[in-house]
Amino acid sequence: FQELFGLLRALLVFVVVLLQEVLFFMLWLVERLILETLVVIGERFLKPLLNALHNHFFNPLFTAVRNLLTGLGVALSPLVGLLDILTAPFARLLRAFRLVEIIKPNAATPGGRSDEKKRANTSTVYAV
Repeated sequence: FQELFGLLRALLVFVVVLLQEVLFFMLWLVERLILETLVVIGERFLKPLLNALHNHFFNPLFTAVRNLLTGLGVALSPLVGLLDILTAPFARLLRAFRLVEIIKPNAATPGGRSDEKKRANTSTVYAV
């Protein structure tokens, strides 16, 4: 009976391996068909669509927006200069009313002390 069961086992292994190889071939075939279909759709449909959108919609729109904003910046630059001139005295006035003034010690000498003034080693803060 060992020879009979050995023969049946060999036939069974042959059938299982054959089915496995057929299934792997079918899987490879389906995978290739799906990938090739996606490549063809991309090459024939998506690439021309995106190219047309870029050339006829996005590029002109963003070029027009860029030109408008550049022109607006050039047109408003004298106004910005005038506002700078007009607000400079007000800025100096506000700078005169500092609420806190921080005076740092002299870093040229060791310990932050100046030989002429003998300042303290720490920063002095004056508050109004």
